[in-house]
Amino acid sequence: MSRWNHLFILSLCASMAMSLPTDSLAGNVRLKNGTIINGTPQFIQNLDPNAKRGNGEIAVHSLILVDNGIQRFFVPRRRVHFPIDQSENLSKYVTFEFEDHRRTKSQLRVARVGKYTEVSGFSKFGRRTITIQTGNEKKPEMNIIQAVKEINPHYLAISALNANWEMSLRTTSIPKDELDGMLRHVTDQTNPQERLGIARFYQQAGMYVQAVAELESMRKDFPELNSKIDEIDIAVRQVLAKRLLHDLSRRRAAGQHYLAYRSGKRFPTKNMSAAILREVRELVGHYDEAREKGDKALALLGDLHAELPQGERMQQLAPMRSMIREKLDYESLDRLDAFLKLADDQTLTADKKLALAYSGWMVGAENAADDLDLAINLSEAQFLVMEYVRSDDKDARNRILEKLDDLESVSPARIAQLIPNLPPVIETSGLVPGTHISLEAKSGDPRIPVKYSVLLPPEYNSHHIYPMIVALHPSERPADHELTWWGGDADDPLQAQRRGYIVIAPEYATPKLAEYDYSARAHYVVLQALRDARKRFSVDSDRVFLAGHGMGGDAAFDLGMSHPDVFAGVIPITGVIGEHCRYYWKNASEMPWYVVGGELDRDSFEKNVFHLNEMLKRGYDMIFTEYIGRGYESYYAEIHNLFDWMELHRRSVFPREIDVEILRPFDNRFFWVKMDDFPKNVKDGPLRAGGGRVNRPMPLSAEVTPGNTVRINRSGAKKHTFWLSPDFVDFDKRVKVRINNSQKMNDFIEPDTSAILEDFRIRGDRQKIYQVKLEF
Repeated sequence: MSRWNHLFILSLCASMAMSLPTDSLAGNVRLKNGTIINGTPQFIQNLDPNAKRGNGEIAVHSLILVDNGIQRFFVPRRRVHFPIDQSENLSKYVTFEFEDHRRTKSQLRVARVGKYTEVSGFSKFGRRTITIQTGNEKKPEMNIIQAVKEINPHYLAISALNANWEMSLRTTSIPKDELDGMLRHVTDQTNPQERLGIARFYQQAGMYVQAVAELESMRKDFPELNSKIDEIDIAVRQVLAKRLLHDLSRRRAAGQHYLAYRSGKRFPTKNMSAAILREVRELVGHYDEAREKGDKALALLGDLHAELPQGERMQQLAPMRSMIREKLDYESLDRLDAFLKLADDQTLTADKKLALAYSGWMVGAENAADDLDLAINLSEAQFLVMEYVRSDDKDARNRILEKLDDLESVSPARIAQLIPNLPPVIETSGLVPGTHISLEAKSGDPRIPVKYSVLLPPEYNSHHIYPMIVALHPSERPADHELTWWGGDADDPLQAQRRGYIVIAPEYATPKLAEYDYSARAHYVVLQALRDARKRFSVDSDRVFLAGHGMGGDAAFDLGMSHPDVFAGVIPITGVIGEHCRYYWKNASEMPWYVVGGELDRDSFEKNVFHLNEMLKRGYDMIFTEYIGRGYESYYAEIHNLFDWMELHRRSVFPREIDVEILRPFDNRFFWVKMDDFPKNVKDGPLRAGGGRVNRPMPLSAEVTPGNTVRINRSGAKKHTFWLSPDFVDFDKRVKVRINNSQKMNDFIEPDTSAILEDFRIRGDRQKIYQVKLEF
């Protein structure tokens, strides 16, 4: 029996007729980060309802459980926006019930569910067969016959006929032909009310295309109901139009402008409201205006060049004009905003206007200047910066730094402004969006190849910055299977492509590895693949998410807790918290988590419950969702929720305080502090010390005080490197550095081109740029 059955008792009737359930209320829980979770909420004390309180312990309901019939969501109470809405009436939903299926005499209770070997489709009678692995050598597999008991717009309630096993599946996850076949079987196709019920069901399930198709079919079968059908049809088409308009806006935000423009031009107009059609016209008109704006900019550049005298300066400007003429598009047009706003200003000379255009192109319109000599020097600086980050020769890099220092008015601050608009550091040919591409990154260790696969979204453009998913595969699947799960392919583009995400799948595991090994190799491959992708593609480093299935979920827990400064959020799916994570979970207090699992998935709950419970009770930004009666699966039904959640999250800002624990020498950088030369307990690496004892983690406590002191309060490392930024240290005041109560520095600091470029060369991060490096 479910751990929570005593809290949620469901009474299901059995009949062949379509019916409505008795009145019951649900609602939605809105989190402070904007996530909305629908279902029936309840305040609880603990993830495990069987946990007992200690003597004298006060009952504190610090968690909220939300049950939607398919899954249970657990969130920290302190992350919830109150009051909770509990006004939704579940009785309004159309529900279809199947006849009561008789079970066999078998009393087999399914307590754990491992990997599925085979899953058949549903017949029109609502039955299917699942073959599962049992872990029993004598009988390694078992066939389970399942029968649908109820179908509602949200889920199918399913019961096993030859075992004691109840579960649910999301309605929209069922193949459309199978779902339709079951609905036809339990309804009278000659009864217009039951046919209308099918249309309403599709409407409530958000399957609007199917709802419209059913209504059109009814027009032929029941012409006497045309007025009623028209009424429903208009309502359905209006909702469908809003969804299509939302998709157009989403495509535009994802940089898929040709698709958005073309779809807007072809937008259906039948039974559409004036308000919706007006929004569509505005979207299309915006693209037309942008095209005119781009044409105007190119024409103005030509006219202004004609006003300048011929000579050396014209020769210096020619490549810059050619670059804009070749690369200008919708995504890069805003770089010329300062130029276009002042293009008609009669007080500005031609050279000043050109300076605004060319400097804006390189450092962004907000940083544009009207000094043409500066614009020319910025162009030279851009070339030198690219040479620097592409070079493996330290002496060559030092010579480049000397040339940069000689460029007048090109300060370190200007160098930092150049970085976000640089072209790709690593040029990659043959990139085809929607296809799986295999790449190999440059490895600093010839013994460890860094290979990964990448999937780019439609209309990929290096001028648009893209969120990225780093997806780690399970032991039973190859790396590029994760690309398919998240984004599909060119023939079947799925959510990552539709939402404009890059997906990479590093080959982090050695061949035939069955269990995650928490190795330095795995960390190295994932981080190097990420850095390589940042240099090849236009990645928004503030929106890089780490995810994994099975063994990859184990790795996601490990990497996310070990490198909380790298990712915007972590999504372990059927992952287990083990080994170092049992000590590292406190390191990720500011990391957003979306943990997905199945109630019957192996012994995952028992392994995870303590640490997930602690993270939730302490108010971590976490959603833990557990699918009821389900086991070790990929849980693709959660895909829309995952993307909606990712849309709301960004990597944390530079923290002024850092408190972490370290067990491995390669976990040596947290945000703006890097450590080397660790004590013996960290250098030894393994958790187990002599005699079976557990090595104690090394604590790191660091802060930047309001008085502008950079301080290490506690650390066992002998070497420390600080990467500083004016975002959290005031460069206009003296900076003190103290390490373990010993003052190391009390002086002014200035942005340093060498530090800026070296950090970018190593990490490839265009969003968080450190400007000073201090070593002690």
